[in-house]
Amino acid sequence: MTTPTSTSDLPRWSVADVHESLEARSFTDAMEQMGAEVDRLVTLFDELGIRATPERSPNEADGEAANAAIQSYNRTSDESDLLETYIYATVATDSRDELGQALLSEMQPIDAKLRPLTARLADWVASLGVEALAQVSTEVHDHVGP
Repeated sequence: MTTPTSTSDLPRWSVADVHESLEARSFTDAMEQMGAEVDRLVTLFDELGIRATPERSPNEADGEAANAAIQSYNRTSDESDLLETYIYATVATDSRDELGQALLSEMQPIDAKLRPLTARLADWVASLGVEALAQVSTEVHDHVGP
């Protein structure tokens, strides 16, 4: 087995295709937008009544609500994951990167608002019944497992 003789021989990767740097305007804009997107998503869930409710049969409005909630949640969650992964790529290679550590900490409150929405959605879907809701929601239908 051949071992690298210096750090310059080690493999390198670049995340510059996502953002130029943690100080790049595109990155700071994405961080600001993420905070606003999560707040909008919480508001959307509130407006649509996405939370545990008494059991009942779903109607067309519930199908539309499920479509909107799932699409918005998936988009916001994917964007949040990308930002957090981008930051982690910096911190994982330099644990003393103060800006990276600070930004990773800034993601925690965003994540703390986002994660409970998964439980709210699960409770709401369970209240309406997955199979019944899948009849009026294309998003639920696409997510139904075996």
